[in-house]
Amino acid sequence: MSVIQRDPVPHRWTSAPLPIQLPPVPWLLYSALTFGTIALVLAGGYAGLFLHPDVRRVSRDPAAVLDTPVERVGAVRRLLGWTRRLPAVLTHAEVTRQRMDAAQEFLASRDAEHRCGLLTDRLSWTARRLDCQGLDAFFGKVSSDFLLNLEQCLLVFPDPQTPIVDWREALRQAEPNADRMLTIVVTTDAAHRERLLKGSREPTNMLVTASSRELTGWLLSPQPERIVSQMIAGQVKVTRFSPFQSGGGLKEGRLFFGRQEILSNILNRDPANYFLVGARQSGKTSLLLQVQRLCRAKGTLQCHFLSLTNKGIGPAIASVLNIDATGDEEVLRQLRQARGEESQAGRPRHETPAGSRSHGVLFLLDEADLFVEADAQRDFQVMRQMRAISAEGIAHFILAGFWKLYASVAMDYQSPIKNFGEILTIGPLETDACHDLAVQPMQGLGVRWEADVLVRRLIEQSGARPNLIAITCNEILKLLGTGGRMIDSATLDAALDSLPIRTALAGWEKMTKDEQQDRLDRILVYATARETAFDMDSLLSRLKPFGLRYIPEDIRQSLMRLELAYIFSRELGRYKHRVPLFQKMIQDQAPEELLQREVKED
Repeated sequence: MSVIQRDPVPHRWTSAPLPIQLPPVPWLLYSALTFGTIALVLAGGYAGLFLHPDVRRVSRDPAAVLDTPVERVGAVRRLLGWTRRLPAVLTHAEVTRQRMDAAQEFLASRDAEHRCGLLTDRLSWTARRLDCQGLDAFFGKVSSDFLLNLEQCLLVFPDPQTPIVDWREALRQAEPNADRMLTIVVTTDAAHRERLLKGSREPTNMLVTASSRELTGWLLSPQPERIVSQMIAGQVKVTRFSPFQSGGGLKEGRLFFGRQEILSNILNRDPANYFLVGARQSGKTSLLLQVQRLCRAKGTLQCHFLSLTNKGIGPAIASVLNIDATGDEEVLRQLRQARGEESQAGRPRHETPAGSRSHGVLFLLDEADLFVEADAQRDFQVMRQMRAISAEGIAHFILAGFWKLYASVAMDYQSPIKNFGEILTIGPLETDACHDLAVQPMQGLGVRWEADVLVRRLIEQSGARPNLIAITCNEILKLLGTGGRMIDSATLDAALDSLPIRTALAGWEKMTKDEQQDRLDRILVYATARETAFDMDSLLSRLKPFGLRYIPEDIRQSLMRLELAYIFSRELGRYKHRVPLFQKMIQDQAPEELLQREVKED
């Protein structure tokens, strides 16, 4: 290499050639930095997934997945899948992958009929499309085990652009009873849903709009019935569909609690005859209907529930067995003959139409007092024939009634039907069953008792009588109104003092057709209204000053009748009022004056 300087004095420098070496590129460092940056980004993103609000919320409480808006179910599922928490969350929340698939399918589908099917299938409901021009509407048949007393409803999937007035008018034209039927409205448009919810909260209408979270619970929850019942209870007057039934017998088994000992006696032994006795509205009809449901579920016994509205059993039995006769003895004779012919034809005598082997036929005869009273005047000719049929295994009978039935069996030592069957007495409902009756349906409606002591007070004041518990709970729902969720002491007290409760406690004054017996019943109740407990001797001493003409045997029978009527209870020879609510009602009626009046009329 040469260097020349020309000014001011020329110089020239010459050096030997030198090699030039550039430093090597640090590829390893660059690669490490690149991969490190990528790793940091991925780690940050992965950490961000774990810190995502939905992931944190559901990870802390897996059941929170059921409270996720339906529009976010798919996103939450993906986030949980990426963080590998999906299986654990679904297991703890009792949600299956199939339900998660159905929820995403519901959101993605634009077919209203398919959406309706996804919802109704979860409740075991059935639905058919209504011929409703321009509106996707369906007539829903509610399953028999649904919590509310609801048999049918309408399900509507309206277009967000269609005014509510227009589609409701279209619904009325397709279904004339639309205004009187519960209508469940479903939409996934958030703005549309908010508009509908404002109208649904009007207490006078029958509209219920499913919120986004309620749709998620409907589709995912292991208990969708509870989600839907709470949704309905929050938007309409639930007393219109109250699950609490106080009369007529429970037609569905969802609210039948307890009576396990009696049911076991009837169902877990060889078929036999029974007398089921107890007070009015004590649950005899409900028990018979439960026996029928359980018999049909087992499939080993033909079982027919019959209400004897007249003095004979012939028309009732003939109607279910298609026998061409109406007289009691003729119907029973044909029943006996038909079963004998089946046996001679080589068919099992007790084979059901479906071909399954059974142990015979069981007739559940409700309201049997008039029949027994009429048959007693004929020296029990019909019941003698019934006993013969039972002895041959052709059929068995459970007769339910009150005093006439009980007196014919237990009070008459010479009665030819004394050994016809076993007496089963309907008493107070088991404490655990009372608690379930008061609590479980309320929980299904989203209603809570402020404290368990309130439930215990209800059981105590009602004397563990199921119809009084049901009536009180129904009155509580009325007092809470739409959206009420807490039962406090004041609400319970108001329900216990309501007119329906007082009505249910009334009517005891005439339990027989004999005025003398009825008057004696009233005298005993008024005379002991302020007593904590009493025995036969103290009662006779209390009545002695009045100079009554009744003999001790009359009083003994009256005490037995009042015990059967659920007014008195007896333990170790001492009596007391069984239902505190009833005793208080009598005390408020000036029982001393009422007693004086009854004694003067005697």
